[in-house]
Order: sequence, then structure tokens, then C-alpha cells
Amino acid sequence: MNLKTNEYRVSLGDQSAFILTWLKRNWLGKTNRQRFLLYSGIICLLMLFGMAPSYGQLFSGAGDYFVLFAIFMVLALAIGSAIMAAIMVFVLGPVLIFIWQTISYPFGSMPKRTQTVSLSDSGLTKHVGETSSHLEWPAIFHLAETRTTILFFTNANSAMIVPKSAFAAPENADQFAKEAQAHYASAKSIF
Repeated sequence: MNLKTNEYRVSLGDQSAFILTWLKRNWLGKTNRQRFLLYSGIICLLMLFGMAPSYGQLFSGAGDYFVLFAIFMVLALAIGSAIMAAIMVFVLGPVLIFIWQTISYPFGSMPKRTQTVSLSDSGLTKHVGETSSHLEWPAIFHLAETRTTILFFTNANSAMIVPKSAFAAPENADQFAKEAQAHYASAKSIF
């Protein structure tokens, strides 16, 4: 068995499919959760220090309810900073990543390179011009299929993009994806 794509170039749509798949995998991932906690702490500290000159005025009218007022202020700061951090990490961050990747796509090497990918029992081989690189099945981090692409993640943040349009017929793309999935599953079950 040796399946191969036709020559292809990665289009902006193929790149977008990768970015969206990456965002789905990483949106609530460990790195974003850590970033959320870090941003929440930083924003909370900035808000605390920003309000420092007015603490005397804030707490002067609290009287007997000083402790309750202080607890309320800490909770308000924590909730406010968590909301701001969530917006930054889970909304603005992904939107900015998508925009940056879309804007930088025409200036990168991807749209300019014609390539092919062949699938074998040992792994994937990518051919770009005179050079080729081979990736063994156990080295594949993740395999994902979208409506228009087959994505072979080489690590958490990058993937070999194979557009389904690189095949002569949709059945060939389906066969390529099924064979790849079977090899990937077999390689992962060993570990």
C-alpha cells in the first residue's frame, strides 16, 4: 500500500481549516487555562494598585460593616479580573491568532510551494521540490480530518496540511484518510 496525493499548494482555506482545528483543540487546553489564571492575577493586582490611593475614601464609610465591605471588594476584584482575563484569553486571543495567520499567509512560504504527500506502512513522506522528509507513524502527535483537509499534527502547534482537493477523486481522499487513521490508531495503541 502506497497512497499518494497529486501535486498541491496549501490554500488560505486549507490554512484556515488548520487554524480552526488548532483553536478547537487548544481553546480550553492546559496552556490557555494557565494563561487565564496568570492574566486574572495580573489584572487583579493592577486593579488593586490602581485603586490604592482611594482606599481611605472607600473604607471610611464602611463603619461596622468593614469586614463585609472588604470581602465584597475582594470578590468584585476577583470576578472582574476573571471576566477580563476570560475575554482576553478565550475570545480576543483566538480571534487575533486567526487574523494574524490570515494576514501573514500570503507572505509565508506555504502558498508558493508545490508539494505531495505519500502514505506508507512506515509513515508519511512529504516531497517539496527535490527535498523530502519522512515522518514515522508513532511521531504523529494527532490526526484530524476536516471537511476540506486531513491534518497530521507533528506537535501541538503545527501540522502537515493535506487538502482533500489534492486527490483525483473524493473517494481517494477518503481512502487516504481511512488508511492514515488506521496506521495512526495502530501506532498509538502500541504506546
